[in-house]
Amino acid sequence: MLAAVAALAGTTGAAPHPDGPAAAAVPTALAATPVLRLTFDEQVSWRSGSVVLDGAGSARGTVVGRGTLTSVGGGSGRGVRYPCATCGRVVVEVPDDPALDPGTGDLEVAVDVRMTREESRRTMNVVQKGYSNETGGQYKLQVDYGRPSCVIRSSRGRVLVEATSTTADVADGAWHHVACVRTASHVSVLVDGVVRARRAAVAGVLANAAPLRIGGKNATSASNDQYRAELDEVTIRIGG
Repeated sequence: MLAAVAALAGTTGAAPHPDGPAAAAVPTALAATPVLRLTFDEQVSWRSGSVVLDGAGSARGTVVGRGTLTSVGGGSGRGVRYPCATCGRVVVEVPDDPALDPGTGDLEVAVDVRMTREESRRTMNVVQKGYSNETGGQYKLQVDYGRPSCVIRSSRGRVLVEATSTTADVADGAWHHVACVRTASHVSVLVDGVVRARRAAVAGVLANAAPLRIGGKNATSASNDQYRAELDEVTIRIGG
């Protein structure tokens, strides 16, 4: 089982961001090997049907929609820029895999994001597995108007945790490491290794048959909550 999330700020798990506000190394919230890690280091652009590799070089995701992901300098290595507000809708879909479902275990959903104030002026789903009414529950990390938040819906109900302080605003043009962490007793939002919002919650069963989607709800709906900024290092960890 995990140590308390509040103690995570001193845990080192990745290389530091070159231009983020935190000089210290970005922490790893769960002491667990990633079940998914997408680095976006292998190509310069991805169109509909393009394959996205994981950190081991295996095909894990597919680009879906009428838009293009383009390569940019990332928080670590290369990242991707999602389409502008008039440039189409696109998501990366990772097929359903039981390894991506935490059940009653601990869960970390983490991603590096970079956005300007103008890009942030909307609701944006960053990483999600399942819809709000999905059989088996849902987990979602989103950034709405520059503020990260986390939704966890399990057999024990729905929990929304929002980072609302000005220190949690990530719309400053720099890379930020954002994470949603569920443990047996709490759901927390971390920004650059610091817990910015936390709510008590009882972990229930969370296991659905939906794909993992990165960058929006789907690629077909006009109410897609499309991500419109830069993104890197999508990581899912699940603990016992």
